Amino acid sequence: MDIEQKTKELKDSIGKRVFVKLGDDGREFVGKLEMIDKIATMVLTDTVEYMRHADKKGEEMLDEKTGQPYIRKLGLVILRGTKINYVVEVDELSIIDDPYGEEEEED
Repeated sequence: MDIEQKTKELKDSIGKRVFVKLGDDGREFVGKLEMIDKIATMVLTDTVEYMRHADKKGEEMLDEKTGQPYIRKLGLVILRGTKINYVVEVDELSIIDDPYGEEEEED
């Protein structure tokens, strides 16, 4: 499937919230899709970026206050189509506990 066919399918998501992951640096965005052009450049509004940082050991660094990934509110964002890895329409994005993490021992 070529890029123009994919963008035609994504036009059905205009006006809805989408999750977008960039391929070059792994940044993740959630926002309302306002526009998409023929090479998949997207305009998102009410956008939030989920920043996942790793320390020198490769372990994810979390916000000390919330214990969640760092979140940055951006508002209007233009994402270059050639940098987008994938797009998913979302109703509501929530962060879940790591199902593979260590289990807490009960007394």
